[in-house]
Amino acid sequence: MTSDRSIWLMTNAPDTADAVTATIGSDNQADELHVCPQLDELVVSLERDPASAALIDLDPDPEQLLTQLEPIITRFDQTRFVVISDRVDQDMVFEAMHVGARHCLPKEMIGSELNRVLHRLTSNGSSNGYHRGKLITVLCSSGGCGATTIAVNLANELAIADAKPALLVDLDNHFGSVATYLGVNGEYSLADVLDYSGDIDGQLITSTALAYDDQLQVLINPVTVNPTEPAPLQLDQFDLAIDACRKAYPWTVVDAPRAPIEVNAHLGGASRKVLIVSQLRVKDIRVARSMEWALMDHGVARDRIVHVINRYARRHHTLELDDARRALGDVQIQLIRNDFKSAIESYDFGKPLAQIHGRSVLRKDIQHFAQALHSTSPSPIHLKV
Repeated sequence: MTSDRSIWLMTNAPDTADAVTATIGSDNQADELHVCPQLDELVVSLERDPASAALIDLDPDPEQLLTQLEPIITRFDQTRFVVISDRVDQDMVFEAMHVGARHCLPKEMIGSELNRVLHRLTSNGSSNGYHRGKLITVLCSSGGCGATTIAVNLANELAIADAKPALLVDLDNHFGSVATYLGVNGEYSLADVLDYSGDIDGQLITSTALAYDDQLQVLINPVTVNPTEPAPLQLDQFDLAIDACRKAYPWTVVDAPRAPIEVNAHLGGASRKVLIVSQLRVKDIRVARSMEWALMDHGVARDRIVHVINRYARRHHTLELDDARRALGDVQIQLIRNDFKSAIESYDFGKPLAQIHGRSVLRKDIQHFAQALHSTSPSPIHLKV
């Protein structure tokens, strides 16, 4: 785990890495300096643990890297980004500032200027002990496959494992399934957050969310507030709302059964893992495979996608598990065993499985899955199935 005074350097040039290492080390500027060669590796690392600063080597293609860097800087606003290059001109400085970089430094000035720049950027503001929470997105390949049961209980188990409240976000615009499952209702919903004219921040999220209990909070869907005329979701601020959720809670689980692919792609890009819940049926597996391809086409890394086979039993399926594996390819698969009675009673009583059927196989499988998610590194989860 990185510390609040850690710094990341993205470069493919050994000479640049040596110069930065020597300069920062001479001034004790950071507790840790980490080097990675690619932007995607940097993104994965910053998702796990934020850093006080990130140094980006723009060479050999500054224009392309600046374009790729813009959404990353927006996403990791707790990190100060500094770009470095062999040749720095006025146009590059302007473009770097436009995408959100805090400073543009010629490589020849690393030894003389880098520490001064980092001191100025990281003092009194960025190293305040803040850590961005983790996001899990739950999608479904068909109606009634049990995705909401998994979302609700996974959030509850993550909260138990972390000993801190977790947030459930209900993106089911048709039924408001999370609120229905837990038997909660309220005056304010996700629509009020997305329609807010001021800053969408963590305080707004916590004041809008309903407390189911001490460890589970719910940001309900507007269809729960007004089923006949629900307020529309203004999705142009959706990324800000999700970012605020991650700032307010260690874990946010989004139940998104029918969201547009653009919303799912944004969620996937910000998520630690994207779960596609299916049953062992031909239609489910076909849809799940198409959903995976669509997410990947929109830039979601394949190692973030986990296919969850729900209600699994060794018999009585229209499709064999090996057939599903062949159809899905080399992907992560998590099995959740069938325990329909416990699931129905959990739903009927409006309580997570941990409270009503703590020893059921369904609860145990979701609990073990939550523990794996809680402890995993950014590398793929390899669970026994």
